[in-house]
Amino acid sequence: MALVCRALPHELGDFAVLTSTGMKVKKALLLNLVSALAAFLGVYVGIGAGDLALPARVWVLVVAAGIFLYVALAVLIPELVRYFRHYGNARMFVAQSGGMLAGFALMFVLVLVERRLQF
Repeated sequence: MALVCRALPHELGDFAVLTSTGMKVKKALLLNLVSALAAFLGVYVGIGAGDLALPARVWVLVVAAGIFLYVALAVLIPELVRYFRHYGNARMFVAQSGGMLAGFALMFVLVLVERRLQF
């Protein structure tokens, strides 16, 4: 359930970006599907890396951490700075804090519901 809650807005956002550039709906859906199917490649790489020796697993984790840091520093931080300049301190604080609290609350509710659904 947590994966669906994370993936659905992501895929809808990707679709919105593709269609906002003037791409036709069918082509945007196809490209979005192809990019989503790339996750299966990641699953197989992860399974393969789990069977590797410890030094190889460490390198896989280093690369993954580097990718996450790059996205945070090169994409998210500049976007937050633009948002900060446009809306100011209070709105930025409320938007960031509200988003984090909503995410925490959603994950907490999912954990409570999951415990009740276990057989």
